[in-house]
Amino acid sequence: MKVYIHIGLHKTGTTYLQYNIFPSLQNFHYVQLPPWRILTKNDLTEQELTQYKAETLKDWDQQKNVIISNEYFSGAIEKFTKRETVHILDNLKLMFPEAQIIMVLRNPKGYFNSLYNFRVVTRGFCTKSMSEYYSENRKHFVEKFDYDYLLKAVSERFAKRHIIKYEQIKDNNEYVAFVCRTLDIPVFEVSNEVKENTSSKKGTQVKTHLVLNKIFMTGLLEYFPESRLKNYLKVKYFNFKQSKSIKKISKKIEKSGFMINKENKLTAKQEQELDAFVKRYDELQF
Repeated sequence: MKVYIHIGLHKTGTTYLQYNIFPSLQNFHYVQLPPWRILTKNDLTEQELTQYKAETLKDWDQQKNVIISNEYFSGAIEKFTKRETVHILDNLKLMFPEAQIIMVLRNPKGYFNSLYNFRVVTRGFCTKSMSEYYSENRKHFVEKFDYDYLLKAVSERFAKRHIIKYEQIKDNNEYVAFVCRTLDIPVFEVSNEVKENTSSKKGTQVKTHLVLNKIFMTGLLEYFPESRLKNYLKVKYFNFKQSKSIKKISKKIEKSGFMINKENKLTAKQEQELDAFVKRYDELQF
């Protein structure tokens, strides 16, 4: 039995793999998005690890290989520290010592832009400008984009690693080919129809949603304490933004140019810091 653990990163097509590719693979037991918060602890008992492993492999046919996928295993974006990420890797190693790691890295600048667009448009809670958002979460970005550290942490714990850069994947079929080579199965073809993702949102669309968020949110959820009520409000607002009436309003705002021409970009210093990470990323060899 072989175990493959897909640890992300975020914003590298993880959702596509988790919902369209991994579930369709024959002779594999697929575990989608198992709980991750418990793994950030460094003092889990053997009993807790055994219980977590049992719950993760529930209903597993032991004749099948296992694929476990959760991008949070490589660290949350605006929450985790490097130490917590290492705790996750340590706990995964204790449970699945012979596991093979699947990981996709992404150019830090593209990663950040995609994430910011996601926070503004798709989830719809962010009311901050790009530079404000970067400044607020800089500590986590600096740790998240230290790929050298992550790669070293993974390689010290897992002997077999399958890593590719997101920019090397030109379309869905190239992504599937990478997965098939990793899993040592015949390559198959899929549809290359691509939906617009948050990375490719036009600047005007992002600015429009910033306006909507400021109108309807006034920063409420950003300063509201974490709670079930906050999660409930997030879901309500997300559904509200998906309604036909709000979509019509967003299009009207976009066409009107209301606040749309206002600059929304990183500061020169922030750009310089990101460029340094990009340079290190370009030098990575697998």
